[in-house]
Amino acid sequence: MSLIRNSVLVFFTIQAFSTDECHVSPINREECGWAGISAEMCESRECCFDSSIVEALWCFKKANRQCAVLPNYRHDCGWPGISREKCEARDCCFNSSTPETKWCFETKENVDDVCHVPPIYREECGWAGISAETCESNGCCFDSSIVEAKWCFKKANSQCAVLPNYRHDCGWPGISREKCEDRGCCFNSNTPGTIWCFETKENVDGNYA
Repeated sequence: MSLIRNSVLVFFTIQAFSTDECHVSPINREECGWAGISAEMCESRECCFDSSIVEALWCFKKANRQCAVLPNYRHDCGWPGISREKCEARDCCFNSSTPETKWCFETKENVDDVCHVPPIYREECGWAGISAETCESNGCCFDSSIVEAKWCFKKANSQCAVLPNYRHDCGWPGISREKCEDRGCCFNSNTPGTIWCFETKENVDGNYA
């Protein structure tokens, strides 16, 4: 086991789950605790804990696959200012983690698109300031609804949609993208201090959001 992998395992609090109901991309996480909550306290509340992504919520609710819809794909299911309770009473989804987007929206069953890619999985496919037209003419996806995320990115590769905490090493420290992918592995360098070259999703049990 490499030194980098060891440092990752020591630094992060990692919990093994019998199912992958805690494999939730940051943008789809809903708060289930408070700042500074411990892993033990979080999990005692039947919530998920994952500290491998510094900027994301660490204590969050278990996955609701039907509500894992990115802002640009949401279909309104309420009205401005609707509460979570009233939204969910209408059998709709509620997620207020992204400002100035639809918070109450329809479920995911109508979303099937190669460009529906959560920010953590997006791979650059253009440059700063690229237009939607130029991006799409290059066979890439464009979505400017999430300010901090890549706007021009490659189409979805579902087999590589694995969060840092679930990755199985498939290379060595400093391996290039080319050598990693030549080994039939996935490469994603979006999250510093984590495994960048890793096995495909088929080697990790469960479903993902």
